[in-house]
Amino acid sequence: MPTATVASLHRVTNPRGCNALSNRYIGPLLGNGELTLFLDENGAMHDFGAFPAWPSPRIYWAGRRLPRQQRPLVPFGLFTVSPGWEWLESIAWSQELDVRGGRVRTVHRRRGDVTEITDTLLQLDRNLLVVHKSLRGMKVGSWIEFGYRLCPPRGMDLPEGLTVGDGGQDATGAWLDYRLDGVVAHRGRVAAWADQACAARWQGNQLRLRVTVPAGDSEVTLCLALADDLGNEMFYDHTGWAGRHRDHPMLAQAHAALHGKAVRRGDPEAAVTAWRQWTDEAGWAGIHATQERLWQAYWETGWINLPDAPEVQAVWETGMYAIRTQLTRWSVPVLIHGDYFNGQYFWDAMASVRALLHAGHWPLVERLVEHSLSVVPLGMQILDGTGVCDCRPTFEGGHYEMWPAGCSVYEVHASDCPARLAWSWLQYSGAGRDRLERYYPLLWGPAEFFRRWMVYKGPDGRCFTGACIDVNESIPAVTNGAATVASAVTSLTLARRAAEGLGRDPDLAGRWREMADGLRAAPRVNRRGLLAAYDGDEGVSFTPLSLVADPPFKSGVLEADDPRVAATLAAWQRECKLDENWAVAASADLELARQSQDVRNPAPIAWTWPAAEAARTWARVGNGEAAAAIVTELIRCANNFGSLYECKVMTDGYISLPWFVTSEAELSGAISAMLLQPCEDRIDLLPAVPSAWRNLSFQLWAMNRTRVRVTVRDGALRELALSGPHPSWAVRVPRRFQAGAILGPARHQDEDWDVFEVAASGGQ
Repeated sequence: MPTATVASLHRVTNPRGCNALSNRYIGPLLGNGELTLFLDENGAMHDFGAFPAWPSPRIYWAGRRLPRQQRPLVPFGLFTVSPGWEWLESIAWSQELDVRGGRVRTVHRRRGDVTEITDTLLQLDRNLLVVHKSLRGMKVGSWIEFGYRLCPPRGMDLPEGLTVGDGGQDATGAWLDYRLDGVVAHRGRVAAWADQACAARWQGNQLRLRVTVPAGDSEVTLCLALADDLGNEMFYDHTGWAGRHRDHPMLAQAHAALHGKAVRRGDPEAAVTAWRQWTDEAGWAGIHATQERLWQAYWETGWINLPDAPEVQAVWETGMYAIRTQLTRWSVPVLIHGDYFNGQYFWDAMASVRALLHAGHWPLVERLVEHSLSVVPLGMQILDGTGVCDCRPTFEGGHYEMWPAGCSVYEVHASDCPARLAWSWLQYSGAGRDRLERYYPLLWGPAEFFRRWMVYKGPDGRCFTGACIDVNESIPAVTNGAATVASAVTSLTLARRAAEGLGRDPDLAGRWREMADGLRAAPRVNRRGLLAAYDGDEGVSFTPLSLVADPPFKSGVLEADDPRVAATLAAWQRECKLDENWAVAASADLELARQSQDVRNPAPIAWTWPAAEAARTWARVGNGEAAAAIVTELIRCANNFGSLYECKVMTDGYISLPWFVTSEAELSGAISAMLLQPCEDRIDLLPAVPSAWRNLSFQLWAMNRTRVRVTVRDGALRELALSGPHPSWAVRVPRRFQAGAILGPARHQDEDWDVFEVAASGGQ
């Protein structure tokens, strides 16, 4: 396992210093699955107005929402750090995000031979934000003011739904108590304290600390804590969860399991007291060491080491870091932030699921399966008990905004996500029959939705999907939309396999098989011999690549080695790549495709997530050079710290949604797929490694809790160790890696692959 992060991509520097903050700066992301915030150039926060489609400088807290239909996230203000020595000119500046340690370090070299080092972290296991200042060479004494204001974006008063009650101060800190009339009314406490005596003050919605700084060398640690009494509340009893089908046979087990969980309330006053005592005893060194230990436990499960491609390793780490910061107790939103689609949970979470399972984090992924299960009742209510329609953004507790009403035909392709999520988790975790029974509604529901509502058989006997919006509004009202067909085939296939495994619903299983086979029979191809995005499509599109199988995440219509897959992907790259970035071709009108995926926006727009998906598809095809070229391009286009934005308006370079976790997770998953591709009956090792990566090592995971540890030196496989409950695996390795030197004679050869039978040791 690498002992340190690859810092070059995770560091931003200015050799001339930094003496003014800017709302154009894309700062580092901090998060712990509950809180999320962005830091400024000083390792704190500022109160500048945000650009449109950029995050407001506010702290947000997962699950803390107002009880309206759209469930807006409640902002929890911001903190500021104002040193009395800012008049000392900064003559050199750097900021580094340590993704392996969950810490940001900001360094100012100031005139007069003064060095100011600021370490900022958000503790992974509690809502404790810590700022540590280290000063060297101060010629005179000064002061530092630490402030907190509980306020919304573009406002100074309290956010909607919040009221402040009591508060107070003592010799080292101050606090305020609040009540939030949210989905569940609850109370909380915000507290700020220092590791030394200070002038502390509470006033209304503000906390202020003023710490004296002596001349010479000194250090100060400042803490901000947010605690409430929600405890482990999951909101199942507060969202209209069960609807009128709570007694449906598919819901009884889920209803009992989810609603039967006891709610244990927290005690915000006791929590803050305990955290203050802990920081006093541990000091900065203990706080930092604890944070490193917590993050180390996350990283030691899955890792990659690419000495020949350090920036690729770094961007993989950025994605895995971002996922962990946003992994709530329910699922992974695009971001826990009110300005990122209101912090809702989308089908985008599947990108994080792939990356997490590749890295062996199936215990973390199960919460996403449980969250998907909680949405089944409302999804069933839409279809009046005839299936489950779950293709829209959701909230905590199984709630989602009931718009558009009824059986929505918007982005129907996302309806397979519950089945894909449950099935992939079952395969990686090696869970038994009891878990398959528990999650069977997630497989049955989408299959029945497609069978009853979306798939038809025409006069010629061929199956087709009804008109709907495929991918998004750029492909409206089309039949046989590629993404919809792929979703239907995956849903029907996985449900059939689950039913057969459980020995239930044999009639349905037969119908599901027949329907899936009918849709697979004839993928649409246009006159150029390329895969068509829908019936009648003559354009060049990335969309049909959703038809490619990607086990266990997608059953697919085509295998990756179908020559039409590579031809379509190559044409899309050749004809639809803008000069400086990627565009999505999702239309028969090539010029429209080059402009944008959003037909309402006239400006050329390039999205990052389709390019990351394309890299994964090239990895599935086995073309490592093509996959690496896209990864390199995305690294070139990345923002600070290796983060990816959602999209860019190419006319002026304006970007939307920095730190777009969907794209970052897609890219990390694509890089993992270049190194390892697990199948149910074999493991494909090093399937898409470019020729330049001659030295590498990694620990990733195959199905049934199988750990795969690999070392390659000078282009040859030097180590392969499998560990897990499965006694042995068929392992395919490209012949160029000379695997026979350590694995012995190949069992057989498959084109450019050697196939070995490799024993696994131990169990996980």
